[in-house]
Amino acid sequence: MIVETAVVHEIDAETIISPTATGQLLLDSSDTGGALSTIRMTLADGADGAVPHHHATTPPRPSCSTSWTAGRASWQARRS
Repeated sequence: MIVETAVVHEIDAETIISPTATGQLLLDSSDTGGALSTIRMTLADGADGAVPHHHATTPPRPSCSTSWTAGRASWQARRS
């Protein structure tokens, strides 16, 4: 089995900032051959996190960066 390492420095992570949360896209599925995406979320004091949920198994998508970019645009529009 061949295992590759992907490293993203915090300064290079794509970041979304809202009044109650900061999200950083550390690894996109395109960086891991569709295996996973890694997002770091930091919530402000008193902010609600995600409600309990699960992710059903789905066929791998080529990249989640499109939905991440759409989410960023949506957050920025609400902040304006």
